[in-house]
Amino acid sequence: MLDGVSAQMTGASQRQREPGCAFFYPVGEVHHERWGARGGRIFSIELAADELRLPNSSAELTGLLAVLTRRIHLESADRDDAGELAVESLAFALAGELAREPHDDRRRGSMAIVRDYLHAHFTRSLSLREIASAAGVHPVHVSRAFPRRYGVTLGDYVRALRVDYAARELMTTRRPIADIALDAGFASQSHLTRHFRTRMGIAPAAYRKCTVMQS
Repeated sequence: MLDGVSAQMTGASQRQREPGCAFFYPVGEVHHERWGARGGRIFSIELAADELRLPNSSAELTGLLAVLTRRIHLESADRDDAGELAVESLAFALAGELAREPHDDRRRGSMAIVRDYLHAHFTRSLSLREIASAAGVHPVHVSRAFPRRYGVTLGDYVRALRVDYAARELMTTRRPIADIALDAGFASQSHLTRHFRTRMGIAPAAYRKCTVMQS
């Protein structure tokens, strides 16, 4: 979502869509949407990944999935062959992560509980023992099973959640970057800048300027 707000109905569920949010929708899912008075604009990515088993229900994208979506949005502004290659590569990466991330609330295994715990507490300092305790498993099990399930370590997953939060705040608010960094869980603005640049390929200030211009 680049601009505007909407209330969307999918079956019996309703979600509020706001600028900075990203969503996945499976092929054939029917939904109804009511836009605000100003309307709105979206950036859409269509994935043709028949060989991958993508989720069968819609969901909001956060963490790694949202970071990949934001990078595709940025790269799409470059109209040369390198930009096209970057978009294609990122789109395949997004499809791969979606296939590994089923977004099915009925699958409540221990790693899904760990994932939910990280989403609820990513802005503060976490220990492996605390995370494992929340899921009722041994820390060693978490350290081995989580990367197998989600393809990244716990630390990288938390950093992605923090970068995703910061990106949304940069896009939708005029808050000082230093304040956003601290609220996201980074030690300082420079700490945010280092990890933001690594994952997004651009500094926070430049990302804010770019997304404001595009939206």
